Amino acid sequence: MTDRFEGFYTETIDYFMNIRLNNNKQWYEAHKEEFKKYCKIPFTLFSNEMTAHVQQYIPDLPLKAHVSRIFKDMRHYHGGMLYNDHLWVSSRPYERQWQNMPLFWFGLSPDSFDYGMGYFDCTGEVLQMFRDKIDANPARFREKVIAPYMKQDAFVNYGDLYKRKKGDHDPDIMEWYQLKSIGMMTTRPLDRGVFSRDIIERVKADFDKISGIYKYLMEMHL
Repeated sequence: MTDRFEGFYTETIDYFMNIRLNNNKQWYEAHKEEFKKYCKIPFTLFSNEMTAHVQQYIPDLPLKAHVSRIFKDMRHYHGGMLYNDHLWVSSRPYERQWQNMPLFWFGLSPDSFDYGMGYFDCTGEVLQMFRDKIDANPARFREKVIAPYMKQDAFVNYGDLYKRKKGDHDPDIMEWYQLKSIGMMTTRPLDRGVFSRDIIERVKADFDKISGIYKYLMEMHL
């Protein structure tokens, strides 16, 4: 087994499909080795490599490579599937309050994959910090955030806008100023690139396009 990510396996997708259809402890226990070989190991390799790539943009804040669990968190379980039919990875700060800081993520399911950058939990405090940062220097916001966002075609902002006006800026800034959450993502159907290094090289290249936005958001927390 290589220590370098070389792509996911067709068996990775097969495992997700099978655990969707056999969502019970007996099946999971009987197929632990498949999970380790085709899911845990490639996702860990992907997460480690992607985190190292993201880390170069914020060298002063150590990042943790994280892989989600296949089983549901029982603290928040309210019925339904016991095991997830997908996994996701993230490159996130070690800080206890990482949910309130921007992070990168990538997720793979039997039907599609998605990736993006933003906040897991975008609190009112974070949103106010964001608006204060814009107010302090609208021209820099245009340069560091709006300009690179408009030049790329991989990601779109997610989240609703506040109906009540929060400030008084030009329309291009107000599209960001009124956001209820901060983040951008893309969702794509499975293709053959998922099963080779093409997928991680593609994700790295897309992240590079918004790395300046990531750094701008991180400035609020450093």
